Amino acid sequence: MKIIEAEAISIDIPIKAPLRVSGGVILDFSRDIIVKITDEKGNTGYGEGAPRIRITGETRKECLSFLNNELFPNLKGEEISIGNISSILDEFTGHHAAKAPVDMAVYDIMSRSMSVPLYRFLWILGTYIRL
Repeated sequence: MKIIEAEAISIDIPIKAPLRVSGGVILDFSRDIIVKITDEKGNTGYGEGAPRIRITGETRKECLSFLNNELFPNLKGEEISIGNISSILDEFTGHHAAKAPVDMAVYDIMSRSMSVPLYRFLWILGTYIRL
């Protein structure tokens, strides 16, 4: 499986009841990013990231810029495997909130390509790889 397309978009997810976080900030939306990876067979994988300047040191705008302009050009054509994608992600310092949904999308696309729910795929991995 090779990555033929990767995209990141922003999404505002409404929070049912306003949430008070540290510093007295009240959140009514979770301002996140969604990553979608597609392979040559049309399989897709999704991941979600929640950049928070006070927690991760990243803004959503910075994450989207990094993903679309720096990381994704390096992923296209790459084999989809946990080790390979992890190696590519490790080449970039920082950007944790941006890289996390890419990692999630890789696990998701691998499980979908095997027609196995993600929880079972992770269990299978745990059986063969000491986590």
